[in-house]
Amino acid sequence: MLDHGVRATAALAARLLRDGHRVGLLLYGQGNQWVMPGYGRVQQARILRALAAAAPAESGFFDSLNFLSPRAFPPRSQLVFVSPLALDDDEMLFRLRGRGYSIWVLSPDAIACEAAMEHPPSSLAIRLARIERALLLRRLQQGGIVIVNWSLDRPLEECLRILTGRAVQAFAAVAHWG
Repeated sequence: MLDHGVRATAALAARLLRDGHRVGLLLYGQGNQWVMPGYGRVQQARILRALAAAAPAESGFFDSLNFLSPRAFPPRSQLVFVSPLALDDDEMLFRLRGRGYSIWVLSPDAIACEAAMEHPPSSLAIRLARIERALLLRRLQQGGIVIVNWSLDRPLEECLRILTGRAVQAFAAVAHWG
């Protein structure tokens, strides 16, 4: 999962920087690393260096977003999470949304990866995990969070187009109704 997340984050950062946005990066896991928001090619190089050093967390402390401080981000920022999501991550995402952050989530489907393993968990466990994930993603969407459920057999570029397209639609709806 880490490799997919790193690749997606690098591609998304490159796209946002190319479009003229300021982009920062918080690697949440083993030894949190923060790349302050910036522009251009130098910023892209900083982000790529940080992503190259990404490693899975060795502590269960980082298994959930609930230990992430909402004060870690500049006010009114657009936050993009690339994460397979834990079942209790909705609490922190809703807390951030409630503080005025606009949230996008590109979520690689870890359950599909588990199911495709040489020795997958039982089919009942897979079905239950899929139901839990579907409910989590639906709850987040209903709460105003832009979600793309990334089935890893789908090209990343397609997911990035969907993510940015949904975000534009969500922004237009807020601008229209707000």
